[in-house]
Amino acid sequence: EETTTLHHAVTFCSNIASIYESGNGDIDIIYDAHPYAIHVDEQILIYLDKDYNECDHEHGIYYILIDKADTTINKIDIRFYKTEGDVCYSLQAYNYQPLTPSSMTGGVVYE
Repeated sequence: EETTTLHHAVTFCSNIASIYESGNGDIDIIYDAHPYAIHVDEQILIYLDKDYNECDHEHGIYYILIDKADTTINKIDIRFYKTEGDVCYSLQAYNYQPLTPSSMTGGVVYE
């Protein structure tokens, strides 16, 4: 059972990281892929039932906490928990935006 839980934890966290990395640095992009996600401050909670399907809080056996505590950089912490509070797996994801000509010159456009 622990191997199965770890497999699902890695899969869910990796998928969330990929979604975040493909966006513009806003954690709200995660809602498009996870309709049961709950937004609390700068955190998102996603509950999973015993079969690792997304569900509401009342039926959750596991949960994923997505935290954007440091708002100065586009980074999120993703942690997969058992409801007892034990962390099964965690990772960090970063979102890097490409430089534009105006940002490379300090906002000054040369003609």
